[in-house]
Amino acid sequence: SSVRQRHAAANGNNSMQQRQRRRRHSTTRPTALYLRTGHALPMPGARCSSGGGSKDGMTLACNGRAAIVAVTNSFYAVPAFLDVDAMRGDDDDGGGEGSSAPTLPSARATKIATFAQSSQVHPVIAIEVACPPYPPSSRRTDDALSPSSPDEDDIMDISRHLRTMTSLVFLASGRECTTAEIASVPDARAVSALNKGGSVAGGTVSTAVRASVQNHGMATLPSPILAAAPLPPTRNNGGNNRGGDLSSGPLVALLTADGLVHLRSPFCVAVPLTSIEVGTRPNDFFSLSSLPPVDNGRQHRSRSIVATSYGGEARIVTCRAETAQDFADRLVRLSIDAFGSNGFPRLELAEALGATFSAASYVGPEPTARGRGLLRQYLEGVLGLDDGIARPRSSTAEDAAANIASGEDGTSDKPSSSLGSNALLTCTALLCLVCYHLSPPGGTAACRASKYCASAMGT
Repeated sequence: SSVRQRHAAANGNNSMQQRQRRRRHSTTRPTALYLRTGHALPMPGARCSSGGGSKDGMTLACNGRAAIVAVTNSFYAVPAFLDVDAMRGDDDDGGGEGSSAPTLPSARATKIATFAQSSQVHPVIAIEVACPPYPPSSRRTDDALSPSSPDEDDIMDISRHLRTMTSLVFLASGRECTTAEIASVPDARAVSALNKGGSVAGGTVSTAVRASVQNHGMATLPSPILAAAPLPPTRNNGGNNRGGDLSSGPLVALLTADGLVHLRSPFCVAVPLTSIEVGTRPNDFFSLSSLPPVDNGRQHRSRSIVATSYGGEARIVTCRAETAQDFADRLVRLSIDAFGSNGFPRLELAEALGATFSAASYVGPEPTARGRGLLRQYLEGVLGLDDGIARPRSSTAEDAAANIASGEDGTSDKPSSSLGSNALLTCTALLCLVCYHLSPPGGTAACRASKYCASAMGT
């Protein structure tokens, strides 16, 4: 009996070591394979920028499962096949991809967005802004140390790969830009077969791409966009009467031809949060790159980007945390652009938000439909009411990007605000006012914002 127990323990240890080796091997071997893509894109095929191309002209999204490329004035997403052997962590690198590729269906690209014109002078840009992690698994992390059957372990290893992966992607061409949510969805029949312990033909699982662009469409900047870089979200404290929470979520830094670096939220790319001049006239800065965030031990991580020029000069731009006064000043100026100086209670709004005197005395241009549209986009981005793209949820960022989110345990449908009651009521009232002045009036958006505000306030 003791001999049999020792043999069983040795076999258990060997199987556990084999599973651990397979997991380590699966982290180094790619699971996404791009097969049968020769005719996935329309003619004339993938586009390269002038001057030798751009490093951001193509990007991989959804954990490498979707390739975003430009064709003339449009962007397409090419899906990948998932290698089952790589998901299982098998040591056999033969894979059989070459023999099984002719039997696989041809990949079909999905059109994401189309711009007004195809700029052949300035680069096309596609960068991944945010990619939410896998949802928490129902299996504990210490289960890897407990004995389990090989079949059950294979199913668990595969199931963590066979999930719908989403990414937030920023797209730009010339002076236009937008944000799109890309979702990579594995084939449901193949997933069901693998979860039951079966197999799939060719050892691969096909995926499909779903794309959703912002409801407000394209944003047009005054100058052409030369480069872009993503900035990760910071840690926040849940927002005790803090305004401007868009700045604590993921950001996009844009370098334009006039030498300015803009910081914009992917949930409202039409409104710049801040801007700084790095280049002189004529501007010779052409590249932006993100630097690793530095944890300063406080509530926010320091985020920086580096801009480089053709002359060999480089400048580092550090993004400071936005204050409630910054948020108040921006909101007052946007309201003056939308309604004019006398078209709304300007002084009462400035007093309620704590805006500065310079912001309250801002004159601004004549109110236009475009100004009202920008204010609506900004307020919907702050309140989290844009249905075009979803907010990434992350345990490290604690939903810093979302200002209206679900409860802390993730099971409650009641929205809770990180703006604070004062700013939440003010933003909701302004959104109702701007919806009233639209043509036609935006009654649906106003009613939805009112219901969210009442739910967040507990009334």
